[in-house]
Amino acid sequence: MRIFLLLFTFFFAFPAFAADTLRVRTPDEFVKAIGPERVIVFDCDTIQLREIAELKALEPGRPGEYPILLPYVQYIGGNGVVIKNVNGLQLIGKKSGTVICTSDIQNTIMTFRRCARLSISGIEFNHLPKSLYNCEGGVVFLDQCSSVKIDRCKLIGSGTFGLLLANDTNLRCTNTLITECSQLLFEVYGSVDLAFEKCTFSQITASSGLLHVTNVKNMQFTACLFEKNRIDTEDGYYEKGRNYVFYFYADETSTGFLLRRCEFRDNAVEMLTNKKEVFIFEGCAYKGNEQLKASESKQ
Repeated sequence: MRIFLLLFTFFFAFPAFAADTLRVRTPDEFVKAIGPERVIVFDCDTIQLREIAELKALEPGRPGEYPILLPYVQYIGGNGVVIKNVNGLQLIGKKSGTVICTSDIQNTIMTFRRCARLSISGIEFNHLPKSLYNCEGGVVFLDQCSSVKIDRCKLIGSGTFGLLLANDTNLRCTNTLITECSQLLFEVYGSVDLAFEKCTFSQITASSGLLHVTNVKNMQFTACLFEKNRIDTEDGYYEKGRNYVFYFYADETSTGFLLRRCEFRDNAVEMLTNKKEVFIFEGCAYKGNEQLKASESKQ
């Protein structure tokens, strides 16, 4: 089972390329700046996506596809603002951090579709202002993307999921927080070579498990903290004895999971994983968990 570690290309480097650097302060400047081989630096505290000119008059949560009349940006009900078909895009928040947010609780905050060599750093994604109702959309969706770097970001609920990955390859996420989501920490489909290092996953109250993976190959967590996450057994979606009770649920097609020097602290779930044979736990620590014991991780 350890052979895959020798082949796992977590520490890929972006190839050198000439990129234009653009500094932006407003939502409209942001979407107009998006394009291939671009470095976008935010000189502002907040980008409210509903303030994009073409979206101001649009009914919140309205289904369907609505172009923002820009070649690389589209609005899709449910997916929210979609950045698509862009190679070599870098998004860099200001030193004190930049918040990209939407008031559309029905939508994912931001979707990246068919993007390559994508880098996101120093940005918080959030549904703001906070609503009295639970969000129906997630936080960030990466769809058919490759060679993605996420560093020093915050993905904050109450989005239904923190991170949704579909058919992605070579993702490296470091020093990032995912917190306060209402259904899942994240969900992954059909993806290969995913690395999370020094990330914190906290305060997720989930009704349908915490991390679901389907047809995923080679996923690694290194020095990550899983803290104060719990399964909500009172929620109507919860069904004892099914995949909802697990911290990590992997389907029969998924292989190659490594958790190294991670800490599980003050979590409440029934079982750690449904497939101990494909998970390797090395040097992990367990403290204050309910029904999640270190002995469960022994292979």
